[in-house]
Amino acid sequence: MKHVLNKPRVFLSHSAKDKSFIDRLCGDLRKCQIDPWLDTEEIRDGKPWLKVIFEDGIPTCDAVLVYFTENSIISPMVAKEIDAALIQSLSACGISFLPYVEKAELRSSLRVDLRTLQCREFNRKNYNTILPSVVSEIWRSHMENSIESASLKQKNKILELELELEKLKQSKPTVFESSENEEFPFLHNRLKRIEKITVSLYTKVANSVLPVLVRNDIYEINILDMLVSHVKSGSVQIDYHHFNWEIDQLLKESASANKYAARNQYYTGAKVNPDLIVELRTYGFLRGVTRTKSNGRDQHIDEITDKFYRFVYWLEYNGGANSNIDLQLFKLGEEKETTLDAASEG
Repeated sequence: MKHVLNKPRVFLSHSAKDKSFIDRLCGDLRKCQIDPWLDTEEIRDGKPWLKVIFEDGIPTCDAVLVYFTENSIISPMVAKEIDAALIQSLSACGISFLPYVEKAELRSSLRVDLRTLQCREFNRKNYNTILPSVVSEIWRSHMENSIESASLKQKNKILELELELEKLKQSKPTVFESSENEEFPFLHNRLKRIEKITVSLYTKVANSVLPVLVRNDIYEINILDMLVSHVKSGSVQIDYHHFNWEIDQLLKESASANKYAARNQYYTGAKVNPDLIVELRTYGFLRGVTRTKSNGRDQHIDEITDKFYRFVYWLEYNGGANSNIDLQLFKLGEEKETTLDAASEG
C-alpha cells in the first residue's frame, strides 16, 4: 500500500444518490484527522476515472468503506469497487474492508460472500452511535499498516547491512573503524554472559478462575543471544516489559522447559534485570525518544541506535552472532503447600 499522507485515508464506495449522508460522514471523518477519498473530489478533469480509482485511489488508502443502500446495491460502479477478487487483494495489501448497510433488510440482497461478513446498520438514526467505531476501525488499520511498514523498513535495513557484509568479506577491506575494533570486543565480553532469571510455574485448577503457584524455578539465558535475536526480529526499540514477555513465550515453546511442567501448567512472570536497559544506554546502544501517540499523550521509548546495528554487524562479521536463544534450567524451586492443597481439592 502506498502512503501519501501521514494520517489515515479511507476510500468511500457509495451511490451518488446517497450524497447527503456521505457528505456528512466525510465532514466528521476530517474532524477526526481522517482523509476521505471521493471520486467527485479526487478525479481531475480529463483523467481516466477507472484508472484513478483502481490505481491511485483504493491502493493509497488504509480502508475501503462501502455503504450499501437501495441505491448503491444496484450501482454498477459500486459493484466494480467491491468485486470479490478485489476484496481478497485488499486483505493481502493490508487494506481493511468495512461494509455497512443502511437497513438490516438489505443484507439478504448482498452477494453470498458479503453476507458472511459483519455488516452493521449505519443510518441517520444511529449515526452518532456507530460513527466512533467507524473512526476507530480506520485508525486501527492505519496504525497496523504504519507498524508493519516500520518493521519492514528495519528488516530491509538489516538485509542491506548483511549484503554489504558479504561484499566486504569478498573484497577484504578494512570494514570497521579502528575505534569500533577497539570497543566492540570489550562490549562483546561484557554482554556475552549468562544470567539467572526466576520464573513462576502455575497450574490451572478445576472449578477455579485463578491459577495456583506451583513453584519458582531459576533458568539461565545468554544475554547477548537474546539481544541479537531481538534486533534480528526487526524491532526498532527495546522495552523491558516486552523482553520479559518474550522470555515467557520462549518458555512456553521450549522443549526442555516443558519437561519440568505438567500438561496443565505454564511458566510466566520472567523478569530480566532492569539494569540491562541502563547498561545498553551507557554503551550508546539505545537513545531515549519521545513520541506523541494518537491520543495526544507523549510516550518515552528506547530506540535502537546505528551503533547497536554496527555492533551486530561486527558480531556477524566475526562469526559471533547467534540469534537462537537457549534457555537452560538452573534450579527447580520448592513446591508450595497451597499447590498440594489445591490439587487434593481438585
